[in-house]
Amino acid sequence: MAIALAIALSVYVLVTIISFVVNFAMLADYKGNLNYAAKEMMGVMRESSGADMYTEQRFRDLVRKMGYNPDRITFTATPKPVQREGELEITYRSTYPIWAFKLVGVPEYNMEVKNTIPGVARKLIR
Repeated sequence: MAIALAIALSVYVLVTIISFVVNFAMLADYKGNLNYAAKEMMGVMRESSGADMYTEQRFRDLVRKMGYNPDRITFTATPKPVQREGELEITYRSTYPIWAFKLVGVPEYNMEVKNTIPGVARKLIR
């Protein structure tokens, strides 16, 4: 009986550790993909001297193509027009559920994912 309990506990600990590793790897992938999408939009904003009404939509479309729900993401960007050498900024914020905590008794835990991408406008506005 004690051996069976020890084996069950060992399996539980192993499954919990693997779950955390997988969950945090997925979190890192999520952060990386959001960062990629934001940098893509910054490239567009640099050439067009800021964000317009289509910038956020293009960001959300890119995030959707990556397989994520864009409704869970807050996106802000420096609006047009910004003169050449003017500062541009994209900020995104979201949460990511850490489901592995359920294995240790925490019913729901979300980690905040946020980042700011700086840039400089390249277009001279006359």
